[in-house]
Amino acid sequence: LNILIVSGWAMLPLVAFSALSIKTVGLKYGAMPNADEAPEPTLGGGGARRNRKLNDQWLDETVCFGLKRRFVVPASAQAFFIGTLLANGMTVRYFSLYYTQIMKFDPIQLCALNVVARL
Repeated sequence: LNILIVSGWAMLPLVAFSALSIKTVGLKYGAMPNADEAPEPTLGGGGARRNRKLNDQWLDETVCFGLKRRFVVPASAQAFFIGTLLANGMTVRYFSLYYTQIMKFDPIQLCALNVVARL
């Protein structure tokens, strides 16, 4: 168990470096344009703009289990989102149990930890 805590602290400089190397986008904040501000590419040399709309033929393709893409893509995105929410809730739910049973915190220490963690 201590190896997990030590490895987390060892990764802290890498996380700090990653967080500090994030660059803002948007012409309002820097030189890199946002996706909405970037100029659209042209096809060929004729200057015709690329059609960015989804066509019905692509959306109506059968992709898995006989279901159409227009249903599978949003359903899978929503399923993964709900799974992520459930996983996040489960990890936070058992923190107090871990601290009382494994780390042997008394109730006052647990309350102090919850107060400090909320700051």
